[in-house]
Amino acid sequence: MFNFRLVLSKIQRKSLMQSLSEATKQGQSLRVNRIRSVLAVSDGVPVKQIASVLRVHEDSIRQWIIKYLCGGLSGVRKKLVFPEPAGER
Repeated sequence: MFNFRLVLSKIQRKSLMQSLSEATKQGQSLRVNRIRSVLAVSDGVPVKQIASVLRVHEDSIRQWIIKYLCGGLSGVRKKLVFPEPAGER
């Protein structure tokens, strides 16, 4: 588990808000939840609380944050794939 503060610039927040509006209009509920999660974490809302409101597992929220940190807005659109450990193939 990680414990940190996510700080967004004004430009990042504006971009997330625009994407949230687009995703909402297009009915992309998963993308909406991912963007809302990033915004909520940046506002200091605990992961446990976000997960409860969105009715998803806390690990899902953490993965969405990792996707955003690794790939920005395009990261919240893509499925994050972790390679299998060499011994488990």
